[in-house]
Amino acid sequence: MKAAVAVAKVGKYATSGSGDTLEVIERPGGGISFVLPDGQQSGKPAEAISNVVARKTIRLLAGGVRDGAAVRAASGYLFTYRSGKVLATLNVLSIDLQSQTPVLTRNNPAPVLVIRGEEIRPLDGPSSCLGSRRGIRPNRSPHAGPTHPTPES
Repeated sequence: MKAAVAVAKVGKYATSGSGDTLEVIERPGGGISFVLPDGQQSGKPAEAISNVVARKTIRLLAGGVRDGAAVRAASGYLFTYRSGKVLATLNVLSIDLQSQTPVLTRNNPAPVLVIRGEEIRPLDGPSSCLGSRRGIRPNRSPHAGPTHPTPES
């Protein structure tokens, strides 16, 4: 399986911080996860919220917790930590090397675009931001790509 991941961070005019954070972690059972939270304020407060969500999610994933459970726990933690007064979005892309399967877990109303060759497929199922209430569940898109390696992958 081959996955190409690119990241570019562009500063926002007249703000000292950003709510966007990207963390990459190797999974204990093999594979890799990319964790992309976005705190829904601006400047340093957004950066703090984003870091809280990233740290909680990464800590759980490093311990072998499944993506959906880690995202639900991060949402519950954010809700408790800030009394439901702040929101964050979160996308987690995991690539399981044993099953050759990518899985996208997201709590983000914005769609994620999966590009494979000339095909562009939006993953745009309904999804809620983290931290707004208890019991937030992620939108999980198993098999965001091919389930078995192909010559192009």
